[in-house]
Amino acid sequence: MTPLELRHDLASELETILNHMNFKNQEGNDCKLNIMEQNLPVQMDDDDTDPYPYLLVRLMDGEMSEEEITQSVSINLIIGIYSDDTNAQGADFVLNVIQDIICRFRKCPILNKKYVLNQKLKWALQTDDTYPYYFGGMELNWQAPNIQREGIYS
Repeated sequence: MTPLELRHDLASELETILNHMNFKNQEGNDCKLNIMEQNLPVQMDDDDTDPYPYLLVRLMDGEMSEEEITQSVSINLIIGIYSDDTNAQGADFVLNVIQDIICRFRKCPILNKKYVLNQKLKWALQTDDTYPYYFGGMELNWQAPNIQREGIYS
């Protein structure tokens, strides 16, 4: 299993976990989170639509050794929400996303019978005021199958 497969599988699972949530986009329409992998789409001109609300699944780094049968893979989740409500409670929407992800993986830290989430979860909210945009993130550290030597090298 490659880290890329882990990223794809996690993005798919996040779509399932968060499918019940609705948000508003900049036009005021109800929509689901745009779950994207690694990077936000490149904005070529002012006519391109912003990706809000979004959840970005970004591979950060990994580590493997010869002795280990698993490799560790770090993935960051970056959440961006648009909320023009004048009560400025958009951070609550971000926290709801974080909480649903925590609930899923605390109950069962296994993803697709291949990956195991380390139970130490880290999350954070943005501290700067960027109304009407709100941000948060999570750091998830996974154990994934490692590539094993074959043939004369095993």
